[in-house]
Amino acid sequence: MTMPCAAQLSHWQFGIFGAGALNMHHGTITTTDGLIECGTFQDANSIGWMAGNIVQANISGPWGASARLFYHKADGTFTAPNDVQPYTAMSDGSLVKMTTEYELQTQLDYIDLDLLATYAITPLLYVGLGPQIGLNTRAGFEQQETILSPSSLEFRTGGTSRVIQSSTFSNATTFRFAATAVVGAVVPVSTRLTVQPEIGYTHAFTTVVDGNAWRVHDVRVGASVLYSFDAPESTPSTVAAPPPAAAPAPVMLPEPALSVDLESVATDGTIKPYGEVVVQETRSLDIVPLLPYIFFDVQSAAIPSRYRAARSSDPSMYVDDVDGDSTIGIYYNILNIVGARMTRNANAKITLTGCREPNDKELDTTLSERRALAVKSYLTTTWNIAADRITVTSRVLPSVASNVNVADGRAENRRVEVVATHDDILAPVRQRSVQRQLEPATVDLRPSIAHPERIAAWSAHVRDNTSATLFASNGTGAPAARIAWAPAINDVVRTLGAANDASLRFELTASTPEGAQVRGGGSVPVHRIVRSTRYNGEVVKDSMIERFGLIFFDFDSPSVNDRQRSMLDLVRSRIRTNSSLRVTGLTDRIGSESYNTSLSQRRAESVLTSIQERIVPAQSSAFGAGPTLIHDNDLPEGRCYNRTVLLEVATPVE
Repeated sequence: MTMPCAAQLSHWQFGIFGAGALNMHHGTITTTDGLIECGTFQDANSIGWMAGNIVQANISGPWGASARLFYHKADGTFTAPNDVQPYTAMSDGSLVKMTTEYELQTQLDYIDLDLLATYAITPLLYVGLGPQIGLNTRAGFEQQETILSPSSLEFRTGGTSRVIQSSTFSNATTFRFAATAVVGAVVPVSTRLTVQPEIGYTHAFTTVVDGNAWRVHDVRVGASVLYSFDAPESTPSTVAAPPPAAAPAPVMLPEPALSVDLESVATDGTIKPYGEVVVQETRSLDIVPLLPYIFFDVQSAAIPSRYRAARSSDPSMYVDDVDGDSTIGIYYNILNIVGARMTRNANAKITLTGCREPNDKELDTTLSERRALAVKSYLTTTWNIAADRITVTSRVLPSVASNVNVADGRAENRRVEVVATHDDILAPVRQRSVQRQLEPATVDLRPSIAHPERIAAWSAHVRDNTSATLFASNGTGAPAARIAWAPAINDVVRTLGAANDASLRFELTASTPEGAQVRGGGSVPVHRIVRSTRYNGEVVKDSMIERFGLIFFDFDSPSVNDRQRSMLDLVRSRIRTNSSLRVTGLTDRIGSESYNTSLSQRRAESVLTSIQERIVPAQSSAFGAGPTLIHDNDLPEGRCYNRTVLLEVATPVE
């Protein structure tokens, strides 16, 4: 580079370079990488920055060369309307179209190298032109959705905006090729130091991701500070007497400098050049109906031991919600559920009807009544239910008896039937479960230290938003090149609370022997991804799966009877017009397989028809699975629970 005068001409100059950048995103980008809801975005301008090192040399006369190695922050923000405008129900019952807008925030990090040929137009003005080669170190995105109308509508999570997903572009282009042109000025500060303000333009030839035309150009405005190692010192006009000897200057020890980068090491060993913690939650909600029968062994009036005794006198343990138990396990608590609910509802009464099976030699005419009295005794003794709230009756066979010609049918007839005056006594039970998986296995702190020999001790910490310490490590001397932190899933869930996004803080502190300290740190984003599962184990993202069972089909009947009405009303209340409904019919093992398959199909179609009388979901299907054994058919309660229709309602999470 030519300097203002011949006496200041320098062959080599070294320094630092920095600039603000207008990132001009051009082309179309479609987010289809792992998203349930995608968007198509086009063209955006955003502010970024770049900083790095510069070296330049004067080659011959006005010609020179300049090389810049720098970090380029090329983020962008795109917006696009959502073409899908579903109808949504307002508080007054009307249906209106919901209009939303997508916003895509991209995170693009490059390490760029400019190789420019320069020409000095005047001693104080130059131009430059040359190629640029870039390395993509990060290509991520976060997509949000914002409700535009109606203005009163909010997502279920609260507010009019939600984050759909944060992720990385799996098909990001590794290398970036471009051309750069600059115009700059030379401002001498001393014979060795110059400042060069500069404007420039970079035109990209390669796309950001494979498969579309999205490219990022930029206009930069910045400056370089350059030091000339071989510029001659000024020569004084007269020879002056040497100054008197000065006292020797004290020796200044170098001060260390510290910065910290993060890397994520996934459970499969994959390393990603950033720190991020993601907890995936697989949720399920089953609405389990209660079978209002207690079955008895042959010629016995004792309640079988498989029916569970109360673990607590607290009614809340049995009233509505159950975590982590099976469907049959919930049924085996029926006596405690009925007792707890009658404790809560003091006006409810029940009738217990005992039955017996003469074909199993149960000829004692008092056996039916003694069975009903055994159930009454449990409720009055264990749950302190007043005796006058429980009516006991008896008969031989149930009013709707199973097949007395087979052992399975006769076992189902040896029972006590429960009928309540209030629906909530035998209402279904909500069965919830949540399974969590955490990624990555470790988040590694990668310290970079200038003058590590000056480090006497160090300490590293990760803290949550309440400043509670989740990770701590320390040592003497300079820290290792990698400090691994293994996130604990309980810490992450506690940090998130009810939100789906949060952040943690990390800090690395180093101290010198004299006690001076230097620090480096930043934040670690934390995200929650919610998924649901169907009965067959299929995982569904961004939707909540609610699963219901209808068990009270009469033996050998596909008809929806009165005892199923309350459950069907509950199912209808959970269906939206954008929901999908899957109905699967089943039977017990009694009868031929072909007949049972036909019966199960008729049961599924009967239930679907009944639901569609009130509301028609976006998608629906009915399937007969026949005698598929989802419960133990060796027990009468297992056969009754197999004599069922399973319903799955999938509704998009808002």
